[in-house]
Amino acid sequence: MELDSVSRSPAVRVVVIGALILFLQIPVLFTYGLMSERESSKNSAVREIAQSWGLAQEVVGPYLVVPYRTAHVRTNEAGQAYTHWVEDTATFLPDALEVSAVLDGQTLHRGIYESVVYAAEIGIVGSFSKPDFSKWNITEEQILWDQARLMLEVSDARGFRDSVEVTWAGEAHSFEPGERTLPGARQGLQTALNAADLEAETFPFEMNFDLKGRSNIRFAPLGRRTETRITGAWPSPSFQGAWLPDERETTADGFSASWAIPFLGRSFPQSWTGALQNTPLISQFGVDLLTPVDAYRQTERSLKYELLFLALTFAPLWLFEVLAGIRLHFIQYGLIGAAICLFYLLELSLAEQLGFANAYALAAAMIAGLVTSYAWSVLGSVSRAATMGAVISGLYGFLYVLISLEDFALLVGSLALFAVLAVLMYTTRRVNWFQVGSSGKPADPA
Repeated sequence: MELDSVSRSPAVRVVVIGALILFLQIPVLFTYGLMSERESSKNSAVREIAQSWGLAQEVVGPYLVVPYRTAHVRTNEAGQAYTHWVEDTATFLPDALEVSAVLDGQTLHRGIYESVVYAAEIGIVGSFSKPDFSKWNITEEQILWDQARLMLEVSDARGFRDSVEVTWAGEAHSFEPGERTLPGARQGLQTALNAADLEAETFPFEMNFDLKGRSNIRFAPLGRRTETRITGAWPSPSFQGAWLPDERETTADGFSASWAIPFLGRSFPQSWTGALQNTPLISQFGVDLLTPVDAYRQTERSLKYELLFLALTFAPLWLFEVLAGIRLHFIQYGLIGAAICLFYLLELSLAEQLGFANAYALAAAMIAGLVTSYAWSVLGSVSRAATMGAVISGLYGFLYVLISLEDFALLVGSLALFAVLAVLMYTTRRVNWFQVGSSGKPADPA
C-alpha cells in the first residue's frame, strides 16, 4: 500500500512522465537523422540538375584589359647591363553600364526532388573611355594596343545557349573562352581588340545573350554608374547582395526590380594595374528565386518544439488523473507519446510527395484521430476523449502558425506558454496536493 501511495503521488508521476519524455527523444533523434539524410539526397539531386542545366550565375563585365611592358635594367654574369622587358596588364572598367535581365523561372524534377532554374535573356550596353596610362607614368611606346581584349566572366559558361557577341564601336566581335583576371571562381570569356578599335575617345558597346542558371543570379557594378533592371515570371523573389533595389514590385505573376549604383560605394577602383586585391564578389547584387516552402526546413522547425509538444499533450492526461481520479499506466502515456513522435516522420515523408502544407494537415489529422480514439478507450468518457482531441488539434494548429512565423515566433510562443501556465494554475488552484498524494482520491478543484 505504501508503494502504491508513492506511485500515485502527483510529484512522483510528474518525475516519471518527465523521464518518459526524455526517453521519447530517442525516436525524435532518429527522425532528425533521417531528415538530414533525405535533405542530403535532395541536395545531391539539385546538384545533378545544376550540372546539366547550369549553376547559379554571377555575371561580371565587360571590362577592358590592355597589356603593357616596362623596362628593367639588369646585369648579366659578365657584368654588362642590359634591358629586360616585363609585361603586365592594366584593367579598365566601363564609364556607363546598363544591364537588363528577363528571367523565366521554372522547376525541374529529379525523382521526387525539385530544383528552381531559370533561362535569362540578358542585355548589356554601355561605354568605355580611351584607356589612360598617364597616371602610372606609362608611355605610349610601352602600351601593347594590339593585344588588348574585352573580358566577360560568368560562373558557369555551360549556361550559354548560343554564341556571345559584342558590338564594339559599331563592329561585331565574338567572344571565345579565355582566362579570367578578376578574383573569384568564375570562367572567363574574351574577344580580341586591336589598335584601330581603341583610337577614339569613347567606345560604346552592346551585347545580348541567353544564359541558363539555377536559383539565383548576381551582377557586379563595374560601371562608374551601373543601372540594372531584373524582371521575371516568378512569384517569390528575394533580393540579395550589397545593394537592395531602388524600386521593386512583386505580384502573383512575377516581379520587377531596378538598381542605380554609383561607383563610390564599391570596394575596387575604376582602373588598376596588375592583379586586383579586392574581389567584386562583395559588391554584387541580384535576386534569388525561392521555393514557397522548404519541407525540410519547416520540418526541422516543427521538431524544435516537440519537447514542449509532448509536455503539453501529457499535461491534460495528468490533470485527469489528479482531478478525476483516473489511473493511467505509463505504457499508455508512452503509446500516446509514440503517436506524437510518429507525427514528425509522417510529416516528413508526406511532405516529399504532397508539399508541406498538405502533408502537415494530413499528418496532424491522422495523429489527432488516433490519439482521440485511444483516449476514448483509456479515459472511459466521450467528453474526456473530446477534450484530448481538442487539445491535440489546438496544439497542431498553433504549431503550424508558429513555424510559419519568422519575426514573431518567439513572441507568440512566449505568450502561448504564459497562457498554458495560467490555465494550469487556475485549474489546480484549489487542489489539496497533500490529500491527493496520501489518499489517492480525486481532488476537488471547486
